[in-house]
Amino acid sequence: MSATVKIYIEILFLQLPLYALILGCAYASWLAFNRRQYLIAILLAGIAVLPGVSYAYSFVDSRFVAPAARRAEVVSWQRAKITRYNKPNTFITTWQNGGGSIAKALVELDRFEKAYGLIADDWYAFERIQGQICPDTHHDPLAPARQNEARETTACVSVKKLGRYLMPQISEPHLRLLIDETAPSHHQSASGTTGRTLELRLVSKEANQLVSFWEVAYFDVPAFPPILVNGEKGWLREPFGVNHTPPPDPIKFVLDAI
Repeated sequence: MSATVKIYIEILFLQLPLYALILGCAYASWLAFNRRQYLIAILLAGIAVLPGVSYAYSFVDSRFVAPAARRAEVVSWQRAKITRYNKPNTFITTWQNGGGSIAKALVELDRFEKAYGLIADDWYAFERIQGQICPDTHHDPLAPARQNEARETTACVSVKKLGRYLMPQISEPHLRLLIDETAPSHHQSASGTTGRTLELRLVSKEANQLVSFWEVAYFDVPAFPPILVNGEKGWLREPFGVNHTPPPDPIKFVLDAI
């Protein structure tokens, strides 16, 4: 038996007084009803069903109401439309695993003249070599996984290592791809669970505008069977993700947005 199962059984054992109270009040209500003590029967029945009503309300609110409100909130956000007139020539992403490959691929596809991305903990700059044509200009979904290739200068893209940890400071307008906790609009449940988030923003000295957004939002839903946690925490909750679609390929996510 795993440690998690043992802990769960111990927690359930601690709920015996609660379940005993519910069953006892239900039985006493039935006895009072048979004796035609209707007011007492109603009072005892109310006490018996009160935990169930509280659990049902918490479940519906966190499983259906809160996700619907979040979806409505996301839809209501104003988004900047990228056109050939306002599309910047520079791109940067905070993507930790494969960010360099994403940045380099977007330069190879001739969507940006310069791009910045992470490879491990190092920042790299990728710049289009003027007058050169990239031999392969189609989008490769496997590009983010090829981090080693992102370190090498090619016939059409120059690569320069900038340094560690600190994100490059870009003065000109640029598109910025942020993920998970680094995305300003990411959703975090009350327990601190953050789902996968993709957020593309148009950043300049004058503004920081949302362009495109995708997320798997997590909410804390009461666990089943109902378990009342000591203190003011209420019902024991488990994180639940409301969007089960796989995350989009980051390069396609940017290409679709622009």
